[in-house]
Amino acid sequence: MSLPSACPCPTPAPAPTEAVLPDDACIAKDSQGRIERWSPAAEALFGYAEHEALGQGAELLLPESHRHESLWIAHRLAQGENILHLYTRRRHKSGHLLPVSLTARARRTADGQLAGIDKRYRRLGDECAIVRQLTLEASDFARLFARTPMPMCITRMTDGTVLAINTSFQSFMAREESALLGRRTLELGLWRSAGERSALLERLHREGRVHNAPLVVTLGREGGPQDAREVLANIEPVTLGGQPCLYVLLNDISGWRQAERQLLRRDQEFADLVNNASDAIVSIDAHQRICLFNRAAEQMFQVNAEEALGQTLDRFIPGEWRNRHAALVQQFIDSGAEARRMGSGRLIHGCRADGSVFPIEASISRVGQGDSLRLTVVARDVSQAKAAEQDHLARIAAESANQAKTAFLSRMSHELRTPLNAVLGFTQLLLSGRQDPLSSTQVRQVELVQQAGWHLLALINDVLDLSRIENGQLRVEARAIDPAHCLQEALALAAPQAQASGIGLEGPPPDANLPVILADPLRLRQVLLNLLSNAIKYNRPHGEVKLQARRLDDGRLQVQVCDNGLGLTADQLQHLYEPFNRLGRERSHTEGTGIGLVLSRELMRLMGGELQLHSAPGQGTRVDLWLPTAPEGTPPAPPAAAPAPDAAAGTTADADWGGRVLYIEDNPVNQLLMQQLLARCPTVSLQCVDTGTAGLQAVAEQNPDLVLLDMQLPDMSGLEWLQRQAPAIAEGRLRVIAVSASAMSGDVAAARAGGAVDYWTKPLRLDQVVHDLAGWLREPAGPAN
Repeated sequence: MSLPSACPCPTPAPAPTEAVLPDDACIAKDSQGRIERWSPAAEALFGYAEHEALGQGAELLLPESHRHESLWIAHRLAQGENILHLYTRRRHKSGHLLPVSLTARARRTADGQLAGIDKRYRRLGDECAIVRQLTLEASDFARLFARTPMPMCITRMTDGTVLAINTSFQSFMAREESALLGRRTLELGLWRSAGERSALLERLHREGRVHNAPLVVTLGREGGPQDAREVLANIEPVTLGGQPCLYVLLNDISGWRQAERQLLRRDQEFADLVNNASDAIVSIDAHQRICLFNRAAEQMFQVNAEEALGQTLDRFIPGEWRNRHAALVQQFIDSGAEARRMGSGRLIHGCRADGSVFPIEASISRVGQGDSLRLTVVARDVSQAKAAEQDHLARIAAESANQAKTAFLSRMSHELRTPLNAVLGFTQLLLSGRQDPLSSTQVRQVELVQQAGWHLLALINDVLDLSRIENGQLRVEARAIDPAHCLQEALALAAPQAQASGIGLEGPPPDANLPVILADPLRLRQVLLNLLSNAIKYNRPHGEVKLQARRLDDGRLQVQVCDNGLGLTADQLQHLYEPFNRLGRERSHTEGTGIGLVLSRELMRLMGGELQLHSAPGQGTRVDLWLPTAPEGTPPAPPAAAPAPDAAAGTTADADWGGRVLYIEDNPVNQLLMQQLLARCPTVSLQCVDTGTAGLQAVAEQNPDLVLLDMQLPDMSGLEWLQRQAPAIAEGRLRVIAVSASAMSGDVAAARAGGAVDYWTKPLRLDQVVHDLAGWLREPAGPAN
């Protein structure tokens, strides 16, 4: 950036000798600025005779363009400084300007008052040498001007036009050089108004310079984003090309001011934090007199801060504890420690305004030394804290008990499912046998055994589901499904119970036009079956149950299960969702557990739906379900394929599936069940082993098409067995189905993560076993996904 060739004025010259030369023009002025001495050399230099000069003011020699210089000189002299050899110009009687060097000193009286000014002018005769010197100095100034890291500019004094800028000024203004030079400072936003600029110029003329004037500079182009920056402006008068100008240096203090405001804000936030703290905060001086008393302290001790300030801390300590407390505080002061918790191993008491005593927990810290020492006590009424601690311990005990309950239920489920696998498995074989069919009496007997087994299994599953919900461990897999299919499934499964009880069962047609919903199909069917079962069980003879569904105006699907049965009283409705509370029906012959409705409501909540029940004695019961619908146009997921009817009865010799199956199971009853089931499948070759080690050996020797793996073996876990076979599983050379009495979701996930292609939970549904075996043995082995 170019700087016009000029000599800044006033600019100190190199210090010359102080000797007065014969040609030096000596002029003396009084305290009012009038000339009272005019030397012959002055007459020779400026052309005025002595009688013409005496009594005249500064305007005699001073050009109008240098008026600011006179003000600046007066200001410097008033501050006790001397002016030594300044390059400047003064007016000759003929009107032309003379280049001169000015030296000025103030004369003072004995008491320090200004008596006058002595000035000495020396003509700079070699004009070419002067120009060279000034040019050299201007060049040095230009380099300094350009390299200064602070924003600087030179403007015309008369109208504020920008004549020169440095790089820092251009960066500060965030504009191109062409957009700054020749523009007026008021247009560029250096001043907020013309009045502000005028006030600064008046200050400049009055004081000779402007030092650290606070300004707000508005940056940004018209119509664009504006950025107000806070600066300190320093302004000095300069001369460029014979015209008066201003040298402006800006110190951007926006960051400092922002930091200052942040500190003030933090101080206020800290004060608010202290005053709004839930704990009592009390500060005392070295004499233990209170100098800070926050709002929590007012509430805890029941004393206003105005009343507490200036008093000793002893006022809030019970009488019998005061001496001991004062000694502890003094001991802390003498120790030099910065902080200490009080009350460890002993009880500290506080005293309220009404004299009541209460236990407190406190900490003490210190700042400063000697008279500036401040101690701060943070105190808390621990009567509530102790109660909260007891509640916390009670919660921990409840959580521990809940975890123990979950572990017990899981173990109970496993232990009950193992014998149930035999009970339900062999009853399924007996009822599906074709070679040795049972008599009608035997069929009825076996059906009753099987019905009791399935009921016990349903009870186990419901208890486990409720426990999972209470622990937040039950997960639902909501997806887009066709509700009509779920409704038809539930009706088909509930139909035998309704027929046996003589209850009419109605539902929507299979082709009902219902919106696609977001739900877990398995859990929705569980809810519907539970509600239909309750409506059938607690109905009147020859009663009716209706299942209805419709789309609401808000887009949701409403499903209703209505019956005209016994209904419920208002008192029974009050206890409707209490687990294991059968509302007095436990004295009837109707089977039930009292947890189905609780479980159904929680399952609906997990699927994003709602469940509400309405009932009146003798008028029946209506249960409303609301389910969210899928976005318009979302296709429903295909329903799961159902097993072939009576698949457990076996297959024919010309079945299109078969292969070698290895069953690793240590329970001989479970082995026998699988052997008798697959004996009906002549295309399947079954080998049973009772240890994990034997299973590993059999895989290596026989290369089975499918492995059924019990997850709890005597010599290793099923997960360890899967880990040992990980390479073969990953390469697709081995397919494994986990078989276990554990229905916990974590166990299922672990087995699948270990490489199992499926997970069968005992007791097994034999028709599903045969159906799944057929699917896996039809499908050729391949690399695991």
